[in-house]
Amino acid sequence: MVAATGQQIHVLTGHTNWVNAVRFSNDDGWILSGSTDGTVRLWDAESGKQIRCFEGHKGPVNSVSFVENTLVAISGGDDRTIRFWPLPDGSEL
Repeated sequence: MVAATGQQIHVLTGHTNWVNAVRFSNDDGWILSGSTDGTVRLWDAESGKQIRCFEGHKGPVNSVSFVENTLVAISGGDDRTIRFWPLPDGSEL
């Protein structure tokens, strides 16, 4: 969809430092990002608006993904932890 035109659709602002990881959901409805600011953020892909900010890592977040067929995000960071985040309420599992 976006790659076909090459046009910028949104600039996602919210992280306060470098973004290390980005992942689109399978249905392209959400974007997940992880940053050296220690946060994981969930975005609405259509509007570009931030839905939720997940905080809990004690250092940079280096990887993010969606757990397939669930409403759960997963992240890994320099604090040597892997964290699971339920998307509906944002509390860490």
